[in-house]
Amino acid sequence: MLLPMLVAATALATLADAPPLPPLPIEEFPPAVRARVAAAERLATEDPGSADAAGALGMLLHAYDQLSSAAAAYDRARALDPDVFAWPYLAGVARLRLGRAGEAEAALKEAVAREPGSLPARLRLGEALLVTGDVKPARILYRALVAEHPEAPQGHYGLGRAAAALGDAAAAIESYRAAVRAFPAYAAAHYALALLLRAGLSAARGEVADVTPLLERATAAFDAAQMAVHANVARRRLGETLSGEEGRSLVHAADAWMHSQGIRNPARYAEVLAPNLAPRQKA
Repeated sequence: MLLPMLVAATALATLADAPPLPPLPIEEFPPAVRARVAAAERLATEDPGSADAAGALGMLLHAYDQLSSAAAAYDRARALDPDVFAWPYLAGVARLRLGRAGEAEAALKEAVAREPGSLPARLRLGEALLVTGDVKPARILYRALVAEHPEAPQGHYGLGRAAAALGDAAAAIESYRAAVRAFPAYAAAHYALALLLRAGLSAARGEVADVTPLLERATAAFDAAQMAVHANVARRRLGETLSGEEGRSLVHAADAWMHSQGIRNPARYAEVLAPNLAPRQKA
């Protein structure tokens, strides 16, 4: 008799501690999906102890880019069922897209603890570590991923980003080359990234005349490779090197695009993806 009572008490405590479901302005959804969202919300409300119902609501919201609300629903699901991998993983993915990398890092660490062998979760965790500035742990993580999954180009690419952020240009270039070997479609990305890396090296060496042309070529190459995040980082860096209205316009356009994607601090994000290109202090 005592054991069922303890189980029931634990369940009630878990339910009481779980974060609430997010408020949903149903009328703001497209008419075609309002009924689906309302039905999912109703299920989660009527069965408040169901992690599956809360998580299903989160996935539906995620599919329609309601990322903050999706993350809140995932948080409730992960509190209600602490053993399921999907909820902290999806919460981390949503928060990465929102630019809330610190929160994403915490959620993804939880996901990796639940499923240590998950390649997607570890790759996302590496990305979060890079964005928060924890570059050395990111490099350690990516090295392990490359050793375990040499066929995955994302691991080599992440390792290259970490090396570049730490100023290790030779290691960064080799990692980018390894990404190309792992997946030939990365060739266009490799070319663009190499241009961006060369621009950073030129800036670090004081070869000022080379920086602007390299950034122009990198921006065009990222645009051609449909790498919008990197294209706007390169565009921002290009704007920082130019003077007058042209430079300010490029920085403003890049920042506006990154804000629209949930990146809250474009300057910091640019420093992670394109290190050594901070604006020069004018005399």
